[in-house]
Amino acid sequence: MFEMWIEHLSEYGIVIALVIGLGFGFIHAFDPDHMVAVSTIVGRYRNPFRAFWVGISWGLGHTTTLVAIGLLVIGL
Repeated sequence: MFEMWIEHLSEYGIVIALVIGLGFGFIHAFDPDHMVAVSTIVGRYRNPFRAFWVGISWGLGHTTTLVAIGLLVIGL
């Protein structure tokens, strides 16, 4: 049974890596330090659209860094 799973690992390796990465990403995003940081940043703005934009910008900054490092790792 285990050998059969190992044989198919190459077929599903990228899917497994994405699922694990997304899982750890969600855990990281909901850590108390992130929740406090985002709520503090967003809480400074009374305008919900401004708060939304600040939150999106913060998230895109994280995403850009992860994509850049991921592409570097894949390239190497």
